[in-house]
Amino acid sequence: MNWKKALVLCLIPTSTMAFDNGPRMVGCDFKFGNNAGTDKCLITGSGMQMGTLWVAFKLNNAQYRYLSDNPNTLDQLDSKGKVLRSYRVRNTTAQCRPGGIQADKYQFANGDYICLYH
Repeated sequence: MNWKKALVLCLIPTSTMAFDNGPRMVGCDFKFGNNAGTDKCLITGSGMQMGTLWVAFKLNNAQYRYLSDNPNTLDQLDSKGKVLRSYRVRNTTAQCRPGGIQADKYQFANGDYICLYH
């Protein structure tokens, strides 16, 4: 690398270098009322932008988005990214299966949950 390229890389503001880790498939567990199971979830995108961590994923053809600046809310989105419904959730790192590995768990107030295994 020559010195001009190195200088340009040093002058780029780091805020424009937000990362995007998607799309990718991950294992997930879910429980919605009597419907519970294990599936594959599609992480459509994730990253950090201006200090806000975010993750967007699909489960059973429903698109969800979680933002760290609103940690008690999980948004359900339409295909254009418009919020259809917002759910109150508790986001933790916890086991979803007895003796299982840690997962990113979104626990709804009624006891339902979605767990993503990264």
